[in-house]
Amino acid sequence: ANLKATTNATPAAQTIIVGTNAFTFAEWTFDASDAGEDVRVTAIKPKNTVGTADTQDDVVNQQLFTVSGSTETALQPIVQPTEGTATTTFTLSSPLVITKGTTITIRLKGDMSANAGTSQTYSFGISGQTGVVGIGNVTASSVTPTVTDSTGQAMTTASTGSLTVATDAANPTTSALAVSGQTGFTLGEIRFTATNEDIDITELHVTTTTQNTGVTRNQVAKFYLYDGTTKLAEVTPTSTEASTPVTFILTQGTLRILKGSTGKQVTLKADWNQIGTNLAGVAGRGISTSIDDDAYAGVGVQSATKIAKGSKSGTYTGQAFILYKGVPTVSLPNPVSTGVTSGGTVPLFRFTVTAGPTSDIGLYNFNFSITTTSATITAFQLFENPGASEVPLWNNANREPQRIYVASSGGRGGVYGFSSASGSAASSSLFDTGTDGVTQRRKPRTGSN
Repeated sequence: ANLKATTNATPAAQTIIVGTNAFTFAEWTFDASDAGEDVRVTAIKPKNTVGTADTQDDVVNQQLFTVSGSTETALQPIVQPTEGTATTTFTLSSPLVITKGTTITIRLKGDMSANAGTSQTYSFGISGQTGVVGIGNVTASSVTPTVTDSTGQAMTTASTGSLTVATDAANPTTSALAVSGQTGFTLGEIRFTATNEDIDITELHVTTTTQNTGVTRNQVAKFYLYDGTTKLAEVTPTSTEASTPVTFILTQGTLRILKGSTGKQVTLKADWNQIGTNLAGVAGRGISTSIDDDAYAGVGVQSATKIAKGSKSGTYTGQAFILYKGVPTVSLPNPVSTGVTSGGTVPLFRFTVTAGPTSDIGLYNFNFSITTTSATITAFQLFENPGASEVPLWNNANREPQRIYVASSGGRGGVYGFSSASGSAASSSLFDTGTDGVTQRRKPRTGSN
């Protein structure tokens, strides 16, 4: 009978924490595809190539398993290695029968002694025809296996894992305006990555930096930490010192970072205070958030050891968010025609500004970016409620803004801004709270170039 034995590429070379039990050190594929009969395997002899002499006995309680999908079936016996002896012989209590025309996966597991040193390497492979002993299941004739020699992948010991914090790619890329009383506001997206072992985060200290003075507790009613849609913890800020971190205390196992390159994304959210008489919130003030490289605590799941400062790295930096009593919403409900006629007054752009439910909005300034090719555009005009009831906003008697032309040449291109006269009540347009909003459009006179 013909049998092939190959060392698999999985598990990949990796770090193992000393004291870890039931760790997978190697896998092999036994292939009886070309066998004339079923093959009975009676012994398997993997070789442990170590980086430091006489450390073979660091891997104890070695045992083989057959693997089918997610199901493991243990083979007996459990073998204890001998110091200085590279080969561990598994003489199977019940021979393993491999049906002709099929393959089977064999997995080697063992416990890494808690007394093993760090930075030690252990590689398990099978080499030579003596690495597998078998006979034909019917004829009992000896099998000379075809073995692809391999030392296997090196597993390197460490005493604990390491943890990295970073600003996640999904973090808000620009600052934004928060509205009085707004809840569930996303302040930042944080990514934690663990190496060597899974790590449970037990504390997280978020530094808040106030924007435009003030104190954090006046602006934010509560902070939250989320894993996806699952709330992990919440904190009510109480300190009046902007430099005092917001501290989340987490039960071990609540926020577990699995080892590997992916890590876990964690969301920082807030409920903002309300602005008003005898209310804590102050318009125009806000916060930004950050996390230093050692501003968190974690415990290794395998090592049961607290992650030391030297094993933590990276930082998180969030955007600045400012609180206001109300924020306008701009939308474009009715685009104008793309065609224009020279020499006349035509609508170029329409938009709607809507006040939210928390406050009326006083409009102060509109800025437009304009790009032209061959047309010359002059005498820009801005209207409120275009149509029968329209109000021309460029006229002094009707809330005239001061017209500003920036980076323009001959009426082509540039940014045109409009700002109101200082402090005049007539210089702003007031919108009813939470109602229909007001549509605006700009009318220029056009001419050929």
